[in-house]
Amino acid sequence: MTFMRKAAMAAMMGCGFILSLGCGDAYRPIATPITNPAGDPANVNYAAVANNNPYIAPGAFRPNKSSVSLIDVSGDTNLGNVRMGVGVTRLYFVGLSNTVAVADTGEDAVSFTSFASLGTTQEVATASLRAGSYPIALAPMPASYSKTYSVNANPNSDCPASGSIGAIDLSAYVFLQDACVGPAPVYAVINSDQLKVWVLDASGVVYLVNTLSMTLKNPVPIAVGNNPVMALLSPLDGAYLYVLNQGDATITVIDAKLETVVTTVPTGGSGPTHMALDRNLNRLWVVNTASNSVSVFDISNPAAPVPWRAKPPVTVGSTPTSIGILPDGSKAYVANYGSNTVSVIDGNALTVSSIAVGANPALTTHVNWVAVSSDGSRVYATTVMTDDTKNGTSIIHSGTGMVVATIPAPLQCNPDLGENCTCIPSAQVCPLQRPVFVAARGVF
Repeated sequence: MTFMRKAAMAAMMGCGFILSLGCGDAYRPIATPITNPAGDPANVNYAAVANNNPYIAPGAFRPNKSSVSLIDVSGDTNLGNVRMGVGVTRLYFVGLSNTVAVADTGEDAVSFTSFASLGTTQEVATASLRAGSYPIALAPMPASYSKTYSVNANPNSDCPASGSIGAIDLSAYVFLQDACVGPAPVYAVINSDQLKVWVLDASGVVYLVNTLSMTLKNPVPIAVGNNPVMALLSPLDGAYLYVLNQGDATITVIDAKLETVVTTVPTGGSGPTHMALDRNLNRLWVVNTASNSVSVFDISNPAAPVPWRAKPPVTVGSTPTSIGILPDGSKAYVANYGSNTVSVIDGNALTVSSIAVGANPALTTHVNWVAVSSDGSRVYATTVMTDDTKNGTSIIHSGTGMVVATIPAPLQCNPDLGENCTCIPSAQVCPLQRPVFVAARGVF
């Protein structure tokens, strides 16, 4: 496999289905140190949106800086937009803090910002990686974790013959060390004991990295299904790792202690791209993008780790891309990229209704990601219009099922830097950045 082919495959898998929705826009990060913030009051909830910026200023050679929008859940308001790198993909909260982390693909860095730093001159801190790393994702960071790991799709000076994962200290926001993995890493999960990291490779295997030595724990990787794209640890005790394989529409179950495959089961649909855990009822929800369906698996018996599908897959809207679950498991919300809607699945009956979203649902609106707030009161759906004029995030009240607000995405251009923002004459509005991912604090 050539270098260019490896880079393209890693980038595509890191973005997952989002790449076909616009994740391929180029990017960057900027860095000004910020103080690691203390924890927030327990009654404060936040959500954050990653926005890609395809705008190219006159005379420039690449798109402008992307941004993160910081949302107050209780007020349904955008507290501010922080300019990050030139291109962001997935977005992550650092545990239960008010700090948000993004992989800045175009700048070989991981950037951090916090709600506490809004409006200051120290809004962004950046951990610079090795040149050429091309980070496409980060390992999720529960509250007690002291480090995260960037998934670097391309070779760099530390790992000239492979991809890598880069260890990042979350107390000081500094890059520590790379570990060399496979040719096309796409996703990483930190084990519950924090002593190893599971790294999915697009070639159909899983590598294990010893976090103390930052070396491979298993030089012979664990074989899984075709084209793995995502993995989750079982919610009860972290005893099992569930690996979602897009290419053959299966879930590989790995014993996290023995580091061996227990079983592989079909998802019941085709082209799966995303899954989420219902931690209250111990169920695993899988989005089958190519077959417009969602499968629900029971994983409640730790003594019998083989998941079984509760019912036949549930039909949702066109081209579903992601799913969010209410904390009590009573409802699931699915982003439908191809049908301008969010599907609402009843967690008990598995019946489906839909909610139209977007600033103007009558126009062509692509819903590319969805997330549920940690208190379960709000659902966030990121939307992109065909002409970029009304891109934004729709906020749904989970109790009423009504869209209570739509937060516009930031401008693609940057008038604060003297750039000439050319508006669309017929609409008298400027094109907006493209929201590609939304996350809520404390939800993993």
